[in-house]
Amino acid sequence: LAFVLDLQFLCFGRGAALTAATLLAFSIPHVAYAVEARPYSLCALLTVVQFAAFAWLHDAPSVMRWVVFTLVSVAYFLTGLMGLLVIGIMFLLIGGELFVRRSLALRRDLVMLLVFAVTVAAVLYGYFLGTHLWVTARHKLVAGDPLGTTLDTLFYFAGGDRLFFALTLLAFPLLPLASARAPARYPPLLVAAILLVLGTVIPAIVELEHHKRYYFHVRHALFVLPLVCLAVAVVLDLVVRQLPLARGRRWLIVAVQLTIALAVSWPNVRIYLERPNAFFSQTKTLRDLRGFTQFVRDLTSTFAADDKLLLLTQIGDAGYLTNPTLTLYLEWYGLADHVVLRGVDSPAAALPVLATLCAEGCRGRPLPVVAARLHAH
Repeated sequence: LAFVLDLQFLCFGRGAALTAATLLAFSIPHVAYAVEARPYSLCALLTVVQFAAFAWLHDAPSVMRWVVFTLVSVAYFLTGLMGLLVIGIMFLLIGGELFVRRSLALRRDLVMLLVFAVTVAAVLYGYFLGTHLWVTARHKLVAGDPLGTTLDTLFYFAGGDRLFFALTLLAFPLLPLASARAPARYPPLLVAAILLVLGTVIPAIVELEHHKRYYFHVRHALFVLPLVCLAVAVVLDLVVRQLPLARGRRWLIVAVQLTIALAVSWPNVRIYLERPNAFFSQTKTLRDLRGFTQFVRDLTSTFAADDKLLLLTQIGDAGYLTNPTLTLYLEWYGLADHVVLRGVDSPAAALPVLATLCAEGCRGRPLPVVAARLHAH
């Protein structure tokens, strides 16, 4: 939120900054994924930092700002691979501007752009060296729908609010016009970067995951959520400034923008406060691991010191390990010495083998022998 405030205030003014921060602060997708152990909200933060470095560089290019922009870009990519799409868009925009610009600093900026490209390429090569970059997943292939998925994702980011969603779509025609009329207030290069990311990154992710035989989920594009809030805030700033009563009254412009931002956010906030599980069920799979572990604890409470309970879980894709969360629960409840967790490709196929092999509970049989017969690992 601090970086959103800083970026908006630097580029679009106080009213847009406060509006964008308000929209992001009350965004339920943002709140729901902020509690994730996975780095979705961290990627969203790095998106804002990346745009702040981009705007800072564009405002007054210098060697120091080029270095900062390069380092931030490397951190962005290493935080989330899809950040490379955003970096690529910025690279093309900067390169295009340098191509049409004639200034004394042109040679320096071209050299720094080349250094930036080589650095990112080297990090990219080092990251993927020795990995199975082109391995595809085993999910059922579903035909991709880039346009429909993009609209659905933006609607989800709008919290299902039709006005919020409409303002998001209005950003595409309105922001270029505003940038052309008032480039000092709406910097053209930054506006272009925001709109290109919103318009191309989600379809690109859909196609990439389709190629990898993987499924698309809105969380994969969560890193563009701050840009949705930025774009809507700028649209509101543009529209409110055209109101006759608001002209020349800065406090009224800011007040109207914040009122609209709160109005489009409050319905979801109210529902979230009343029924939070309705939102978390969209991002989480409810598993009662505590209750299951307590059942296992009661089951093993009468075990002798050398007795073991064999738990079998189904293995997912190739390389997918047995449930690490369940392993932690078993350790937390002090059951690691009495429970052995193993994975099998098909529990249904393993059960008949287990019933034949261990008709009397497998007492006295070495665990490695049982595991080998079940093809468990």
